[in-house]
Amino acid sequence: MNLRSLPEPSRAHLERILAAVSRADSVDSWPGNGFLARLALGDLEGAARGLRAMIAACKRGAGLDCVDFRLNLLFRAHELFGDRWPPELRADFQAVALDTPYFGVWSPEYPAYRNSENHHLNWAVAEYLAAQTFPDATFAFDQHSAAQHQARSRLLIANWIDLRARYGFCEWNSATYMGINVLSLLNLADFAREPALRALASRAVTMLLADLAAEAHHGFVIGAQARLYADDLIRGRQLVSSAMTLLLGAGDSGEILPRAGLDECIATTGYRPPEALRAMAGAGSAGVHRERHRAETDLLYSCRSAFWHPPVELIEERARRRFAPHSLPEVGIRTEQNSDWMISGAHFSPRDRKDHPAPCPQGLVWSGCLAGHAPVFATHPFAGDSKRARDRFWTGTASLPVCLAMDGVVAALYSGGPQGADFTHAYFPTAQLEEWHQDGQVFYGRRARGCVALFAPPDARLVAQGDHAGAEIRAPGARAAWLMVLGSTAAEGSFSNFVERCRAFTLRHAPESGRLEVLQPSARWILNANGEIAINDVPFSFADWPRMDHPAVRADFGEAVWRFADAAERLEFHEARALVRDNESLLLATPPPFSNPTPPLPV
Repeated sequence: MNLRSLPEPSRAHLERILAAVSRADSVDSWPGNGFLARLALGDLEGAARGLRAMIAACKRGAGLDCVDFRLNLLFRAHELFGDRWPPELRADFQAVALDTPYFGVWSPEYPAYRNSENHHLNWAVAEYLAAQTFPDATFAFDQHSAAQHQARSRLLIANWIDLRARYGFCEWNSATYMGINVLSLLNLADFAREPALRALASRAVTMLLADLAAEAHHGFVIGAQARLYADDLIRGRQLVSSAMTLLLGAGDSGEILPRAGLDECIATTGYRPPEALRAMAGAGSAGVHRERHRAETDLLYSCRSAFWHPPVELIEERARRRFAPHSLPEVGIRTEQNSDWMISGAHFSPRDRKDHPAPCPQGLVWSGCLAGHAPVFATHPFAGDSKRARDRFWTGTASLPVCLAMDGVVAALYSGGPQGADFTHAYFPTAQLEEWHQDGQVFYGRRARGCVALFAPPDARLVAQGDHAGAEIRAPGARAAWLMVLGSTAAEGSFSNFVERCRAFTLRHAPESGRLEVLQPSARWILNANGEIAINDVPFSFADWPRMDHPAVRADFGEAVWRFADAAERLEFHEARALVRDNESLLLATPPPFSNPTPPLPV
């Protein structure tokens, strides 16, 4: 495909991006400023201004975060429209790309942020593209050859894809940061000149989008997720919206937000998802979905970047387990959906809850959604005036709830914690509901055919004033129990029938002992503050769940093959591990010409 030849939907999307960038009134909107869209649409003068600002933001010493995101946007623009750049900007970009501190040369003097899953990949892809674009160059920052940088970055990319395919994501199902991963993987899928890596990256995009599609309702990613922001939940405009809309045909990309430049990447990529994935993301998708992810915490989460050669524990499973046996917590996510509603909950084992008491400080542990976009969820906010308290009012949790989601019901037990506010609260958007009412401590609502009942703790009230009037239900006390039931008028016969069914539910919460009993017409749940759960006196565990178990696709935990129900589609990732081994041997055979400029740093 000629990526410079834009189909009409992509052209229209790029024009919307430029309108949004103009409204943002910033030459460096974090971190995209529309320069790629301007290049594609022929506004070369405006593109030059944006390019100049973006290149300046990437210079060593500029002190800005997310340089790796910006570099990936610049490489896409360079590959597609390099002949439209002013010559002096092409020279400036080459100088910046070769002078950037990539993995292995971190120091306090150059503290660009690297220690998260999305940064691990984006830095490695930027390094690979720099080496590929300037193959005869010596990198100015560290005097290593392009060949050495390419071998190392190829290893890091392959290792990242291998771990994600077999063990899931640290930033599982993030509507923000999974989109950042799509950005860099599409660069490889479109521009890597090595066929093996190009094909591997394309399969990784399909895998990643399958993870997101499984947690999306009408294109809106509302399932439990590790990292997100309030706008991603409340406004419904997410970083991955363009991927869901343009690539998968799910939902509506809605308002364009000039963040990260992913919209421009989606509009200019040659990647096309398999039909099995598009069908999986369709509005009619229904059923039960289970998935299991393994996080990498502590030293495994950091870049360990005081070394030229990646430490063995980052690239070898036995060494990883030996090096940090308690730094690999797991999460099991159970999601149910049909065209009218969706419900999702994240489960953590008692052991991991003890070792990692706050594994979701920026995420969403449980949620529900009606008819595409009417989210209902609860959190325990952070206390005080800290930045965490201000920007995580609706995301993250100061105390990790014990949660169970099953059969259209989700229960969540909060036990409080030293960082938490003296209340829990739920988002219940009455303005988006066609009808709603309160009956004691239960709030009922309906949107289209979807119905919700939210059982709130004692003395909970709907906030009537302020930014969240009519949408926030606040309950005093940090030890709290919430219960949500979802249904449909198509199944219940009417909204009043749904309400009547919910009246058969009973909650017995003992805050002092940390125990919640949920009595349902056909089940009895027991949730304990230590994380132990029982269903009809049978212990609940996700320890044997697969990596992905969806009606459309399955992957076993620890294995490197994804199988779609459509027998024609199959994703194999064995080549990733082979690339790791081959490039590790290559790196060891060609040691760097000098020692690192800084010693290993304490983490």
